[in-house]
Amino acid sequence: MKVRLIATVLGLIILCSAVSAQGYYLRANSNINLRASFSLDANVVETAPAGSVLHVVGQFNRWLKISRNGQEVWAADWLSYTRVESSEEAGAQQQTAQVDNCCFVDRQCSTDDEWAAGYWAFQNNQCTAPAQTQLSPSSQPVIADSSQVDNCCHLGWQCISDEDWSTGFYAFQTNQCKHWGIAIEGSEAFVIRVEAALDMLKNRTPNWYAYVISGLDKVKVNPAGSGHGVYVRGRTYGLPLSRLIREEWHGDAPTVWFASALVHEACHVHLYEAGLPHSGLEGERACLQMQIESLQALNPGDQHLFGFPVLLQNIENREYQWWHD
Repeated sequence: MKVRLIATVLGLIILCSAVSAQGYYLRANSNINLRASFSLDANVVETAPAGSVLHVVGQFNRWLKISRNGQEVWAADWLSYTRVESSEEAGAQQQTAQVDNCCFVDRQCSTDDEWAAGYWAFQNNQCTAPAQTQLSPSSQPVIADSSQVDNCCHLGWQCISDEDWSTGFYAFQTNQCKHWGIAIEGSEAFVIRVEAALDMLKNRTPNWYAYVISGLDKVKVNPAGSGHGVYVRGRTYGLPLSRLIREEWHGDAPTVWFASALVHEACHVHLYEAGLPHSGLEGERACLQMQIESLQALNPGDQHLFGFPVLLQNIENREYQWWHD
């Protein structure tokens, strides 16, 4: 009888720790996959677009239990989101300073591509604006030839105010014109390879592109032999050029690998800024899971995925823990 009572109590403790009864709301900062169960292998029931308000009703390990549209689904807790206390507060935030997407301003968005396009349109001041706010032709500098270009505003950015033009100038100096928000520091070959990976993410998986852009501020080349890794406080990923060049790789494999590596390193920053374990076994496990999921989206049907699933399966084995090298 005593054994049965202990077992019952333990079962209740486990159940309570697995799924918490307290509820709160969060606002997705990027597209979030909502799954049928608490596993990356579970089917994606719905992809909640950036800006969605989700009602969290419980938690199990690293997964959040979401009540949405009359059903219960699950989202990974290492994704990018902002916690709010109520759905009303979340709505108020969307209407004020938290608005960061033209989909909240002037357009109807339903697909991942539309939400990603809306996000970048907002960053480039491309939401609908009153006609009188546009610069007159005479107020914009005239460029005689391409060698005089020194401002992203001449390369596709929609610049209206003096502040816009100032931002465009400094963005140009740090190679941020093409991919807003990320500075790329290194040789021409290095910049080309980083931009190729960002282009691939942007074209194939806009949601993962937004995840990387919102997590990293800089990608730079490190001296040979200095290793690679992310400095979470500075939101900077550094690696030697040799990491991007592998003789045994063919086709777009190096670009696919590096695109997923950007996701992995951005994950560490997101975890750190969310106050979650971002290093060691827990952090690397979570970010490797993210990297695998991004690879599945980048290369559907690829079963090998650079051997990362095997690495994840054995991650508790000291011999597989690469971060100790």
